[in-house]
Amino acid sequence: MSGDFLDSNVLLCLFTPEEAGKQKRSRELLRVLMETRRGVISFQVVHEVLNVLVGKLPAPARPEDAREFLDRVLVPLWRVWPSTAL
Repeated sequence: MSGDFLDSNVLLCLFTPEEAGKQKRSRELLRVLMETRRGVISFQVVHEVLNVLVGKLPAPARPEDAREFLDRVLVPLWRVWPSTAL
């Protein structure tokens, strides 16, 4: 597997409008990595991002919005799955 690993913090910057500069850079990085199919995340990142989105943000995401983010952004990047070796 090759690619550019994204940490959960990069994805969570998309939801921090108070840090507009970081949000803009995260959005652009994510766009490029998704277009080039070079972005990679693990199941831990999926779990962390969804946990924060639905429960730890000042204005938590609705379950249907979290599901849409999962389907449209996280699943296409998700390449590291849980395994006994891991």
